[in-house]
Amino acid sequence: MKTFINIAILLTTISLLAVSSVSGQSCSKKKFCSEEEYGNFDYRSQSSYAILSPGDTARASIVIYSKQDARILVCFDPALGSVNWRIYEPLRYTKRSVKAINRTEEEFPVYAKDKYGDPIIELDENGEQRFDENYEPVYKIERYEKSIQIDTVWQTEKINTEEVIFDNIKDGKTYWQRKSIPATKRLIIEVIVPENENGLEGCVNVEVGHKTSSNKKSFQKLDD
Repeated sequence: MKTFINIAILLTTISLLAVSSVSGQSCSKKKFCSEEEYGNFDYRSQSSYAILSPGDTARASIVIYSKQDARILVCFDPALGSVNWRIYEPLRYTKRSVKAINRTEEEFPVYAKDKYGDPIIELDENGEQRFDENYEPVYKIERYEKSIQIDTVWQTEKINTEEVIFDNIKDGKTYWQRKSIPATKRLIIEVIVPENENGLEGCVNVEVGHKTSSNKKSFQKLDD
């Protein structure tokens, strides 16, 4: 089941991209994930490094590109405990809703008719046909009926949300991967360090790997 989170919710975050060069260089030299988890991807372009403490929440924005394979890992010092990390895809859409419903009532006459179905002409006191100020004939009114008009006013609202597309704990996986990405898109990686009693800080490395998709087809030799 997909989860949606409104992007307007304020989070206490620490940017993974805003760490000092000394801390970043120190963490970048430490490998907390296995070679099997890294695979044969190139992690040099968008990977980020930070030193986080218990209770910290950090976010990093990355881009994955079309016609490439991508693999994302979050590798961390085991001293930090069970670090939870998620990947969000920002979404924008428009929502159409009713702003107001305007209701108006009008009265209109129902004219009396003779046995042939024709409107009955009004006569004056002299028995002559009556005319209105525009010299139009005046017909006998039998009754008035009401007409109700309803006008709906619509409004369009632009919505910015985030969809959770990966959660390492819920999904039970150590990395996220997509092959042959159809379109370039931005993703947000969120890292949540759990509270613990030891208060130890440690390195958290967001590893963003990519490689060219191997979807080329080739001819095969036919048997003689």
